[in-house]
Amino acid sequence: MDVSYHVMLLHEAGFIVGEDLSSDDGLEWLPKRLTYKGHEFLDTVRDGEVWRRTKAGAEKAGVAGLGILLEQEKAYGKEVLKEKLGIELP
Repeated sequence: MDVSYHVMLLHEAGFIVGEDLSSDDGLEWLPKRLTYKGHEFLDTVRDGEVWRRTKAGAEKAGVAGLGILLEQEKAYGKEVLKEKLGIELP
């Protein structure tokens, strides 16, 4: 049940495509694939420095929403690129 619930939430947030197989017996969601947004999120958090900064920023702000975390990760990713490579992205 816990896994199905989280699959449902990830589907609702647009990070995966899931299939609702729920019945009167209970909640059941089957993950099918990652979406573009899901891949983008994973690519962003793979950089340890970006993830560290994102978590720290979210803890300060009390933010827990995946959409907000994704936007924070993009911003921190741009900062890290600028610091490490001197590349500035819009």
